[in-house]
Amino acid sequence: MQRYLLHFMQNPLSSYFDYRRTAYTEFPVNPNTTLNENNKEGIPMRWLYPENEATTNRSNLETALDRQYDEYDEINKLMWI
Repeated sequence: MQRYLLHFMQNPLSSYFDYRRTAYTEFPVNPNTTLNENNKEGIPMRWLYPENEATTNRSNLETALDRQYDEYDEINKLMWI
């Protein structure tokens, strides 16, 4: 908790990656108001690939999606890190 509070509002990416790595601090998620359509009870675990990857680097993007995410770019799948 102290690490989360240390990074809160100072380094939000670090707080997010700590949450992804440890699943701590528990955040209440209201399924009625969440924008996470595929997992109403969860917090997204990754960002989607940018749209320009699909237009400028499609073959490598498809290869990466095949290897990591079963051919589907989805925010609830875990990254390799």
